[in-house]
Amino acid sequence: MSHSSSLFGLEIPSTFHASIRAWASFDVPGDYSDDEQTLFRSVALAYADPKRPTMRQLYNEVCNILDEDEKRSGITTPKPSASTFRRLILSLPSDLVDYMRYGQRPDRFAIFETARPFVDRSGL
Repeated sequence: MSHSSSLFGLEIPSTFHASIRAWASFDVPGDYSDDEQTLFRSVALAYADPKRPTMRQLYNEVCNILDEDEKRSGITTPKPSASTFRRLILSLPSDLVDYMRYGQRPDRFAIFETARPFVDRSGL
């Protein structure tokens, strides 16, 4: 049985865990604390959500989170540039993004097996 984690309520198959950890191990370009990098990576990972958020929506979310934090704490945190955040998203493991955003490729055998009861005329 494979272990999986969830992404916004959806399971991330364990086959992707190592590639996500490897992706998360690289520093975000710029002078950001570990906590800031964790925030940026967390929001960037949301790009893999099947609801297919845009890069712009996620960038705006990062900025909103930082703005809200600044209002509460009075501490200004540098925001990543839109292009830096876009590059972070584009560096996500492509197989994860494809799987989570668009689902698995249809299996040809499964296509025919699913359709058989409806299209097979030999059983008529």
